[in-house]
Amino acid sequence: MSKMHVKFNELKSAFRGFKSHAPNANTDRYHCLDALYAVECGLKALILMEKSMSSTEELYDGLLTHNLHKLAEACDPPIIHELGGSISLKCRSCPPVSISFEQFHQALRYGVKISDAEWKEHAIAIDSLYKKIKFRLNR
Repeated sequence: MSKMHVKFNELKSAFRGFKSHAPNANTDRYHCLDALYAVECGLKALILMEKSMSSTEELYDGLLTHNLHKLAEACDPPIIHELGGSISLKCRSCPPVSISFEQFHQALRYGVKISDAEWKEHAIAIDSLYKKIKFRLNR
């Protein structure tokens, strides 16, 4: 399947739109997932703006991803420290495992059972990252 390319203004609009559905990511998992999509769109918009690009068509393949770490590293200056490293999740149906933030995103997307305390902790980080992206996009 080929990737759909979008323009800067479309990403910025999606950044705002997803977040308007999820004003607070720690409300529930679905709001958290919307907030994650907002962050993904915001990071891509930020990269386009910083590199004076108008469309994702201009990005190299490695940045056409859902991997928030890669996207955060590509910002100038990088905002990767906002995401932290691996996190330890205590899934209700499995022993504790250490997963990356990207895997956390996947776990929310695919309905993996994650304890409320674990996802709420990371929802706070997502909200913080959203605010930083918003500030940088509005400079």
